[in-house]
Amino acid sequence: MSGARPVLVALRVRDLAESARFYHDSLGLEIAYAGGGMLEERHAECSWPDGVRLLLFEAPPGEETARLQLGFAVDHLPSAHERASATGATVLHPPRDEPGGSTARYADPDGNVVSLTQG
Repeated sequence: MSGARPVLVALRVRDLAESARFYHDSLGLEIAYAGGGMLEERHAECSWPDGVRLLLFEAPPGEETARLQLGFAVDHLPSAHERASATGATVLHPPRDEPGGSTARYADPDGNVVSLTQG
């Protein structure tokens, strides 16, 4: 396939620590803190071997933060759903069959929709 492909998703969040906890605890992402130097804003991030990165930046007070839907592929949706539920993630819908595979959706702390799909 030629053309562009996504390599970066950057979210503005109300509370950096709370959002980092959600993406780590509920979804199992390896989150690390970075930045905070003179030239780089402090943020939390997750990187995948293919170069895709998820960055979380704390939003200034009053900035809108809930406008996105993110989708992640998982190997075993029942286990991923159990983990998300056990950590208190807001379940928008439990696993169900959809055209792209079995999918469940959750709300992150800012109200963004996060889907997990097993194809």
